[in-house]
Amino acid sequence: MTNSWPVLIVYLFVCLQCSLQLLPLPDFIHPCSELSDECFTQATLDALPGIVKGIPEANVPTLDPLYLDKNISMKLPGNVKMTFHNGKLIGLGTCVPLKVSSRRETRKFIFDIRCNFTIKGHYSIQGRILLFNLDTDGDAKIKIYITTTTYTKPELIFKTTQPFTMLPDVRLLNIDFLHKRSYHKVMGNQRIRLEVLEKVVLNEKGEGHYKINSYKYKADYGTDLKLNLTNLFRGSPEISANILAVLNQNSQLVAQEFGAPILEYAIDYAMNVTQRFFSAYTYQQISHIDVTEEFFEKE
Repeated sequence: MTNSWPVLIVYLFVCLQCSLQLLPLPDFIHPCSELSDECFTQATLDALPGIVKGIPEANVPTLDPLYLDKNISMKLPGNVKMTFHNGKLIGLGTCVPLKVSSRRETRKFIFDIRCNFTIKGHYSIQGRILLFNLDTDGDAKIKIYITTTTYTKPELIFKTTQPFTMLPDVRLLNIDFLHKRSYHKVMGNQRIRLEVLEKVVLNEKGEGHYKINSYKYKADYGTDLKLNLTNLFRGSPEISANILAVLNQNSQLVAQEFGAPILEYAIDYAMNVTQRFFSAYTYQQISHIDVTEEFFEKE
């Protein structure tokens, strides 16, 4: 028994050295100890704001705003071409996880998220709208909305001249049974369902790290879109406003044409940044769920 003590001491010393070399986990990362949607959802909710701000020591850059390094072009009815340059996506910091699930048997994480995005940049446009030939450029701001229907809520309104310290005299009450008030709820949110296939690999140091194998997503690009473009028709704000109104009438088409490539870029970039985070911290740091040795794969 005494002969085993030197081996145990060496093992403990090696483990201590490894733990001292690990990058300290940020205090906004709260590892789960159970495979429950509630824990994963809350942990994601806690972690997102800090990750979006960036973790310099882990080589995780700021994600909000996200600068787009490619131009996005689209064609509108009437052979009108519009191109978006030097864009930046604002709003990744607004993303809220509605539900996060782990399917351990298939090595899959599923994220249902709502985000509130605004896109700013520079635009150029060529083509004919109304009676005007356009070949211009200017500043652009794009906001995608998801709107709900207007509904009417009936209300019972009591009007009285005396306080309700006791049951009021009905003769002093003015009761309006037919009063109604209309409500219109507008949500500037996009719903995204992201499925991530992952695995845990062992590096040469014997440390386990999450690795993203692949991912796919579905997104609601919105039911409405608001374009704000400057300098559409030089020297005439009135004509510019009319042209802008025509463009906004095609809002669903613009939402799909612009939303798809911008969201694809944002998700690709976010997954790349997520992999940097996984590479900086070990599985044992960011997850307290026990797994068997077969769960790990060699790099």
